[in-house]
Amino acid sequence: IGKKAMPISHLFNRVPSAKSLIKAVKGDDPVTVSRLLARGADANAADPDGSSVLILAAYGNNPLLVQMLVLAGADVHHKNRYGTTARMYAAMGGYRGVVEILDRAGAAPVLPPQEEEKPARPVPPPKWRI
Repeated sequence: IGKKAMPISHLFNRVPSAKSLIKAVKGDDPVTVSRLLARGADANAADPDGSSVLILAAYGNNPLLVQMLVLAGADVHHKNRYGTTARMYAAMGGYRGVVEILDRAGAAPVLPPQEEEKPARPVPPPKWRI
């Protein structure tokens, strides 16, 4: 009885969840992605393994989504838990258009992380002759 009613407009002003943006990016749905970003969705939303929506768009070779996310402020340097960036995935996939967009946005052209190779047996020091 003493509670103040919440206006219905509050239901329409909520910021979209990260989950809904991730779903739209994975579904290659630029219309929904655009609407969610316009309503304030976080352009740096990430899935449980730390892959941002930009990484997902780059991995899916979707230059339009990549461009939309970059313009919305997505971090082009973000790394997932494997240490991989959107540009790394695009380069490994051979997605030239996506790589070019990310390069123009300032993404660092670095190689993906690799395990250090160790020789099977110790390598002796070189023997120098004079």
